[in-house]
Amino acid sequence: MSDSGWINLHRKFLDWEWYSDINTCRLFIHMLLKANWKEGKFRGTTVPRGSFISSISKLAEETGLTNDETRTAISHLVKTNGITKQSTNKFTVFTVVNYNMYQDVPKQEDKQDTNNAQAIPKLFPTIEKRKEGKKEINKNIMCKADALALFENLWKLYPVKKGKGQVSLAAKQRLLKVGYEEIVRAIDRYKADLEKDSGWRKPQNGSTFFNSGYVDYLDSNYQEQEVDNTVGADNQSRGAAADFYEQFLGTGDSD
Repeated sequence: MSDSGWINLHRKFLDWEWYSDINTCRLFIHMLLKANWKEGKFRGTTVPRGSFISSISKLAEETGLTNDETRTAISHLVKTNGITKQSTNKFTVFTVVNYNMYQDVPKQEDKQDTNNAQAIPKLFPTIEKRKEGKKEINKNIMCKADALALFENLWKLYPVKKGKGQVSLAAKQRLLKVGYEEIVRAIDRYKADLEKDSGWRKPQNGSTFFNSGYVDYLDSNYQEQEVDNTVGADNQSRGAAADFYEQFLGTGDSD
């Protein structure tokens, strides 16, 4: 590789996710400078454009990083598809992914159109995309926290305090989807039924009720049971409950 010439480095490089990581950014720029601008040969091995021969220790020496810092930076770049590396028993071939898209100079008629410039942000996750990802993660965490808080409040209202630890996270999240007020009504209906049948009916454990038992006491299902106590109405309400199980409980949610 010749030391003469230059490389392209677009200002949008400032938005690259590793730009603020000094070691990773330094190593990547160094690799852009080291990469072959045209295909070459090394001891019988073809080294294509965008690739170069090196090693951890040599890259560390050239960049002023320690070997461990160099390994970490390489790991970052490989993980985010910035580079690839192929090791042999004698050397390692490092390749800058999409090197041509970074370094190809736009045609004269395209130079005034900044939208045609192929820059790092189009090829790597930018800081903004990482923020969006963090927002989604935070949203999921908040939903989980809301589900846990809702369950704790509902548990206090249920008469049989057994099996609390057996209520899955997925079940708690389903309770959140149904809503606090409707679950409270389901609990009240179930308590009323227990009072009517107290002579023979055994109360459900809390785990049974909150995992699935409340479904028969939701607004839509329980209202149908109250319309008529005949066998036909009872079968109809059971069918409605079965539909709810299939559509709501069978969503594939997991802990």
